[in-house]
Amino acid sequence: MNLIKRSTLHSQHNPESIYEVNLSEVEEWKYDVSFIYIEFNNYSARDTKTKQPVSLSEAEKIFYRFIRDKHKRGYVNVFQTSDDSMSITKPFFDDVERKRVILERLENKKPSKWKLDRAIWRAGELNIKEATPLLINLLGTGEALRDYCIAWSLGWCGDRNTIPVLTELYENPETPEFISRIAFEALLKLADEGTKATLQMDLIASLPLELGRLARTNSQELFEKFAVNHPYYFFEVFEKIYQIDNPYIRPSILKILRTVPFQANYFRSIRRIFKIAEYRCDAEVFAILAYRFERVAGNFNNNLLTLTPIEEDEEEEKVY
Repeated sequence: MNLIKRSTLHSQHNPESIYEVNLSEVEEWKYDVSFIYIEFNNYSARDTKTKQPVSLSEAEKIFYRFIRDKHKRGYVNVFQTSDDSMSITKPFFDDVERKRVILERLENKKPSKWKLDRAIWRAGELNIKEATPLLINLLGTGEALRDYCIAWSLGWCGDRNTIPVLTELYENPETPEFISRIAFEALLKLADEGTKATLQMDLIASLPLELGRLARTNSQELFEKFAVNHPYYFFEVFEKIYQIDNPYIRPSILKILRTVPFQANYFRSIRRIFKIAEYRCDAEVFAILAYRFERVAGNFNNNLLTLTPIEEDEEEEKVY
């Protein structure tokens, strides 16, 4: 199949609703027009406008008819290619406009089809500093997952003035564990070196006594021996050990991650560590686990486990 023309259209009413329409040569002198519809994290569809291959002139009529129809429905071209040229039209959602739309949604003053939690996440992805007070105002206004999204985003777009809010969220005993965990990570992004060291020492102090002692030691051998001899005990708190991640224990963490079995009693910590590594931009840990996820066959059914959705913090994956 040889791509001849492509046009990408974004909705002026929903920044995450996209059509991509393609005109392709499927065999000599025979052409096909197909499209993909995407509404991020909600729905996607793929279909063809030609039930069988047609001539180039007929395919072009169908291609441009499709585009005109979408223009009438509020879509605009943001990218278009052809066999002999490439042109980019000015996107409807440039940086200024995109920021305005997101901030307007975070104000939450009028109904919208765009999920508020998704706008919260997007503000963090784009490091929109102006979103910080709006995000703080949204804490406690929805399900626990919303507070998770807010803490995640504040780590990217907040500043040192956000630290007291995140600290309260992290230290509050009523905060669900998965929110406390991401609040800790957001604090590490925003805090100075002294505060980071204090946070990590507090985390060491929260470990069981023997593990806390090992986390302070520079003996890689003792640390790994404990992990081997007490696997279930160790992996109950393995993600906390990774969060501490001091120079003494990091070599052991990397070694364990390269060999740990992907089984039910281990995998909860592994999945959490993978998410933390992505948030920290820890390429070494992320790469080790991403490679193993591709190479290691699944050997247990997560549906058979008795888990609470909030404890397992899997719900964010349904949204993002």
